[in-house]
Amino acid sequence: MRPASCVPTRFSLEGLPAIVALLALTVLVSACVNRRFDRRLSQAEQQVENDRSALENTVDSATRRLNWEGACRLMDEKNQRLRLGREQLADLERQRKRFALDQISPRLSAVANLSSALGSLAQLDDRDYGIRLFGSFNIPNPITVYARRYSLELQYYQSALSLHELERRLKATLYGQFLRYGALEQIETGKPERGNLTGIWERAFSRERDELNEQRRMRSMRLYLNQTLNTPGENWAPDVSSLPKISYANELSRLKPEKGYGRLALKQAAGQVEASLANLWRLKLERLPSFSTGVSVPTLYDSGLDENGFEADEVRLFGSLNESFDLSGREAESARQAEQRAILVQESLRSRLESEIYILDEAKQNYRNLLSERDKMLKLLRWMEKNPPPGGGPKVVLKRINEASALRVRLKQNELQRRQLDLEFWIWDEEYWKSPF
Repeated sequence: MRPASCVPTRFSLEGLPAIVALLALTVLVSACVNRRFDRRLSQAEQQVENDRSALENTVDSATRRLNWEGACRLMDEKNQRLRLGREQLADLERQRKRFALDQISPRLSAVANLSSALGSLAQLDDRDYGIRLFGSFNIPNPITVYARRYSLELQYYQSALSLHELERRLKATLYGQFLRYGALEQIETGKPERGNLTGIWERAFSRERDELNEQRRMRSMRLYLNQTLNTPGENWAPDVSSLPKISYANELSRLKPEKGYGRLALKQAAGQVEASLANLWRLKLERLPSFSTGVSVPTLYDSGLDENGFEADEVRLFGSLNESFDLSGREAESARQAEQRAILVQESLRSRLESEIYILDEAKQNYRNLLSERDKMLKLLRWMEKNPPPGGGPKVVLKRINEASALRVRLKQNELQRRQLDLEFWIWDEEYWKSPF
């Protein structure tokens, strides 16, 4: 009898073809992935290059007239920030609608398995694979459900207000871009004249530089407008005459918080305070004993069994009550910090309210000063037009022309400053907007 160590070892080559086939398939899949990745990346690079070339060809394209209503419609449909904000709000709305169903709906899961020797892969039978179907049903904790629902409602409320503020600010931005385009169109006609030969020669030699600066400003204006409207490649010419009139020259006394002005900001501040308190409340709830219940359902289907069926006697109701003891004091410290943050939020809110009251009063006073300055300049301009300068010499007349031209430039600057303040007032004037709440 031979020693055990001398007994020849038997090697079975029955599963070798299957192993080789699996290795070959793995190599083939890896090669296909690499080839597909290179092709897709090359296509993406070519697409980006085509887009860049197409945009370069639109630099000197013909302008298209755009009125205010068309611009608002384009911005409402295409602006990326608005679309992202609306999609996030729609997702929260879907969560609100299906919240109750998500808490009580049963869960189904299926498992498929395969177990066979490599050499027997070509001869599979019912014993080599199996399929199982499971079901589960959880009974939600009322306290946890209430906290989640409350948090969802608060998140939806804050998101809706933020989106509404974004819509207002973007529309005010678009309005301001229209105004700046109109100002750029009149920049040449609004330049003051110089009454000496040196100034004339300076203007002659600097004309090309001024034209380049104007082109640069126009291209920047075009870029900003395309970013707001999300219309890359377009060359819009805003129709300033189509803008609605927005003026608070006769409505400054109406801009008071007690009359509804700034109510959107008030709601946003209230949401921030409530969020800080809700966070504190959530931490306190987490320190309470947790209670969980559920229903244990047997396997609904098993392909390995001869008979399958659902029997109510096998359904089991289970529950548990858990309490964790914070020996390190971290939970208490977290609750204390959350309470302190809630206090800080309310204090910062009062400080911000005081600052906003001051800013509003300053803005209204600046507006009144601009109106007074405008009236004085208009009165002086009318007097200069009706009363020719004494002496009537060429230099005196040219000086009067320069003074009148400079005065008109100041009037235009005064108007632009008032328009900017009008837009700031407009954002927070609830009479012009429909609040979501």
